[in-house]
Amino acid sequence: MSSPTTPTPTPTPTPPRRADLEVSLDQPDRLFVPGDTITGTVHNWAKPARPSSIDIILEGRSKTCTQAKSQSGFVNRSRVPLVYQVHHVEVPEPPSSEDPVRYAITVPDTVDLDPTGAAAKINPSRFYWSKSWTEAAGYKHEPGHALPPSMMMPTRVDTREGVSCGWGHIQYTLRAVQTCETGGQGTRRESDHEAVRIGRARISREQFNERFGATKNTARHKERLTIRNRLLDPCAESEESTWKNSVKDAFRDIPTLVLILAVTAPKAVALGDKVNLGISLAASSLQRGFPLPSLTLHHVNVHLVGIQGLRVMGRIIKAAPRYEFPGGTRAGHAFTTRHVFHPTEDDSGYQDTACEVRFRIPASCLPTFQTYNIQQKWQIKVETVFRCVKQEVKAQIECDLELVACQRSGDGEADDDGASAEAPPLEEYDPNGLEMSSDVAGGVGSLVSGISMFT
Repeated sequence: MSSPTTPTPTPTPTPPRRADLEVSLDQPDRLFVPGDTITGTVHNWAKPARPSSIDIILEGRSKTCTQAKSQSGFVNRSRVPLVYQVHHVEVPEPPSSEDPVRYAITVPDTVDLDPTGAAAKINPSRFYWSKSWTEAAGYKHEPGHALPPSMMMPTRVDTREGVSCGWGHIQYTLRAVQTCETGGQGTRRESDHEAVRIGRARISREQFNERFGATKNTARHKERLTIRNRLLDPCAESEESTWKNSVKDAFRDIPTLVLILAVTAPKAVALGDKVNLGISLAASSLQRGFPLPSLTLHHVNVHLVGIQGLRVMGRIIKAAPRYEFPGGTRAGHAFTTRHVFHPTEDDSGYQDTACEVRFRIPASCLPTFQTYNIQQKWQIKVETVFRCVKQEVKAQIECDLELVACQRSGDGEADDDGASAEAPPLEEYDPNGLEMSSDVAGGVGSLVSGISMFT
């Protein structure tokens, strides 16, 4: 006789787990600028049994880190609140968590006027320096300045400043918060942070001309070129260039020509526009006993170099040392010229006929900006090769250049400067790019997600 079978207990059904609160953007890949409206939806919000509210919060902050040579393993950090903006969203009636809630929030023009209050709301468990920054050239120290763009500076090394490395980023995110009143107490549900790319505000062409002048201001940088050659003396006999003659020249009184090289560059250029550089020569006022020779500008290399500046402020030591970290070449062009600089008739100097070179500034460059602890600036590095009396002379000059985001009426014109192809950027992520290829755009999401949100 078989034993009775023990009935299998029926498992108690597990209640379905309520999905987490989610916030999404209608245009997640768009570059927003101050004044734009960010729109999207809130999903999986809890159906309230009691009064409920949903807030959309736009947050932004800037973080800088430096590590000095003498402080092995110790990192100096500064976290600065930039924006904490709250937009209240009405819960639909009758409420149903299956219906997404729409939201719209406008990007502000400036950073918050109350950084202390923003710091307490963003993350009270973290240390955010929200007191007062000292005034320093190249940085903002007062609240209410223009909103800086999203950016990420990878780890860079610059031994000239006595610091081993530095890095930082400016980041903006959006999140949803739902609060329900239950028994006199409020329950709170938060979504994850959704990254938002924010660029620099674009000004009109009229504003650009009014600010920088219709005829752009120029900056001149001078460098001395010294040519020491016995052939500068027209009475000198043409001798064969041998090592023996070179040894003799070391003990002779050889004529020396000292020149002043000047590069004229605009003070500011709009992103995507062309920049014209003027290269000119002038003879020094030093006394010479020979006529000025003609010089040929044989080769010109132009490099657009981005420079990031960082500063940090500690909890105890409130000094804010500043560091600059030059980046790689953002764009480069090589020109081969045959421009000849002829002396004037009275032999007092060289004729005022500058050699002009022209190239286009990439529209995807990050514009010049300043905030509490990060600055972005640009330089044009000009390398020249001159030929004179069978001798080559090289010189290099650096000019500061301000890049401005301007409104563009249409697509950019095709490059016609005849220069070499644009050098590839060394940055992996250019958050202010006006146009991004699909592979670069795909890399932005993974890069942003790889950063710990506001650590």
